[in-house]
Amino acid sequence: MPNGKRHMRLQFEDHGQDFLWWEVMDGEVIDSAPCQAWAWVGTDLLDDHVVPGQKIMIRFRPDDPAVLLRYPIARIKYLDRPAPSGRPRRAALAGARTALAAVMLWIYAGSAAAWPVYEATVTGVIDGDTIAIDAPVWPGVVARDRLRVAGVDTPELHGKCSAEKAAARDATALVKMLVPAGARVSIHLDGQDKYGRLLGRVILPDGRELADVLIAAGLARRYDGGARQPWCAGEK
Repeated sequence: MPNGKRHMRLQFEDHGQDFLWWEVMDGEVIDSAPCQAWAWVGTDLLDDHVVPGQKIMIRFRPDDPAVLLRYPIARIKYLDRPAPSGRPRRAALAGARTALAAVMLWIYAGSAAAWPVYEATVTGVIDGDTIAIDAPVWPGVVARDRLRVAGVDTPELHGKCSAEKAAARDATALVKMLVPAGARVSIHLDGQDKYGRLLGRVILPDGRELADVLIAAGLARRYDGGARQPWCAGEK
């Protein structure tokens, strides 16, 4: 059996995060201390094998993105005793977590300015209007996800004509120049787009907004989420 599925206690290096250890069984957190246990119980451990010094990948809920836990494992203790009865597992926590998510959505939906701002690290550029980021979303937790740049539409790399494909390559190259891997940007979240993708404004290190730079370069158009305008001559 991969040790990531064994009954064990993981102790983490203490950098002031709100937990010091997790008890894990069958790849799921069943207890946490010293506090905030309800927030971590039911979390899935995605690594089949774990060792001291490793930073692990986790998922809070089955439909959530995988995130990287910032703090490495300090020690692993394997537990031969049965897991204590009465531990709140995922099914018991589903209602509480759903309620928490609903409250957060209600708070942020009240005003565009209320959506959170994250200082993120760019890990890659997908195309002219999509980047990959790592962003701290909880003490000790880094979310790894793709972000759709809000307010613009850029040509598609797999577009319908050679002109659109060439413009898409130019837009992608410009974004890679502006925010290479490792660049730090400010992300002003703006919810999700109509396909459920994370949506947000990207503020460059020099204070400019990525969308504005793309538009000024002639490589993007203003876009509010409706029907896309064609990039190929004669297309309807």
